[in-house]
Amino acid sequence: MLFCSMERLRLNDLILGYRKKMGNQWFYSPDMYAWSGTEIPFKQKDRNSGFRDKNRRLLFVHDLVLDAELGILEIVQDEITGMILMIELNQGNIVPEFSVRKKVMENSLQWVSCSFLQSL
Repeated sequence: MLFCSMERLRLNDLILGYRKKMGNQWFYSPDMYAWSGTEIPFKQKDRNSGFRDKNRRLLFVHDLVLDAELGILEIVQDEITGMILMIELNQGNIVPEFSVRKKVMENSLQWVSCSFLQSL
């Protein structure tokens, strides 16, 4: 079985495309539909969080999502542990992992924007 990891590729605030690794090979796409081995040059990459919003949109680190109960949340990656976390922007609190998983399962999160595109 091949393991697949996906990243969003950027140049500062411009999203250039995506790449995924299957086995030992990287595949690139400007839109997550047409994939090829042609590399897309990039400066920054955002890790796939493994979550989807209520519209089935893949969520990446640095995405901002709206939750009716908690407000705007930012998806972040802990630099030490590598864990994917969500932070309440209004309060600055880290949302516990079990709460994040529950909200994902309930389809209560909606993608709003990316933190590198704007501040709310």
